[in-house]
Amino acid sequence: TRRWLAAYAGGGGTVFYAGQSADLPRRIAAAAPADVALDPADPAVGFVHRRLRDADVYFLANTSNAPRTVRARFGNRTDVVEIWDPLAGTIAQPPSSRDSVLLAFEPYGSRIVVFRKDASTAARSTARTALATVDLRADWDVALGGAARGRSVELPHSWADDPATRFVSGTAAYRRVVQVPASFRLAGAHVYLDFGAASPVDRRDLPGGTLRGNSFAALLAPPVREAATVFVNGQRAGAVWAPPYRVDVTALLREGANEVRIDVYNTAINQLAEGGHLPDVAAVTDQYGQRFRLQDMNGLQPIPSGLLSVPRLVVER
Repeated sequence: TRRWLAAYAGGGGTVFYAGQSADLPRRIAAAAPADVALDPADPAVGFVHRRLRDADVYFLANTSNAPRTVRARFGNRTDVVEIWDPLAGTIAQPPSSRDSVLLAFEPYGSRIVVFRKDASTAARSTARTALATVDLRADWDVALGGAARGRSVELPHSWADDPATRFVSGTAAYRRVVQVPASFRLAGAHVYLDFGAASPVDRRDLPGGTLRGNSFAALLAPPVREAATVFVNGQRAGAVWAPPYRVDVTALLREGANEVRIDVYNTAINQLAEGGHLPDVAAVTDQYGQRFRLQDMNGLQPIPSGLLSVPRLVVER
């Protein structure tokens, strides 16, 4: 072993012979710095690195169901740093730091960090400060399944709590009129419809009949179950289905009265939980044989469906 180490060292490598020394990990880390080092160290945040001719691109992902904030030091970096948000289509410039980048991840969130050799011509956003908020708890009308008329509700609201609608799977349309003051139209300000944060879920707390074990389900209790499309004054503003649960509505708002409609969609579980609604797959089995078996169908219970938080209009600048 010593002869091999000596030959390796003679070939230009660096050799540490430390026996059982507990100092070895530190010495290795000092000799071969990590491509990405996180402070604090967090095994839930992983990364991949791609080298381009004019940039180094790092993709970092939070694999946990809780928010994470870390300061990342990168092995390949330049003075030109960008953080790309593929969901919003924006490029942000992080707070200046000589040797690291501060990254805040939503549950299961990700970031793309780009180090360029030359400054990009793309427009960049900067950190924003909240100026005002409007609580949208009351005065909502909700109609299920395309009904022309609904009923008045106060948020949070789940139609699975109502015995008359607990087995409904489909779309619910929430509508209300929002009065927008002139102060919301400040130059450089953005207005977001913010549904709030998602809460982490412990797998042991899942109710009977829902997905368990090695499930692909995200262990997260979102403020919207399960997804929604936002319309302002009849025009589509955007959709929410993952953190952060917010939509930029700046361009569609006007001073005074504005109609806000939120179409919320749940899954088929509620309908399947009602007796007699399991799909008939006999024809498929006759044609192709027993290629699959329905799973997790015993003891199904309706799951919360609707707007499970109080949305807010948030003005940021």
